Amino acid sequence: MQQTYPDISRILSAKAQRRQALAALSWEEKVAIIEQMRVLLPKGQWKHRTAEEGLAGNGHADQHKLAPDAPIKMEGRNQ
Repeated sequence: MQQTYPDISRILSAKAQRRQALAALSWEEKVAIIEQMRVLLPKGQWKHRTAEEGLAGNGHADQHKLAPDAPIKMEGRNQ
């Protein structure tokens, strides 16, 4: 018996259109979206992650480890 799957082509098409629309936005518009997302999140849920923490969930953390004393560059400033 061959398994059938629902047609998700409309969903994939909508996602592609949304990706293209977001990519076409200016940097300022993208920053405004992120700031609005921060406002909408419940208090205490917005967490700044280091580069290493951001990679930890995808299985590539060991390949991209930073040196313990390596600065993390964020928008023109070193931390």
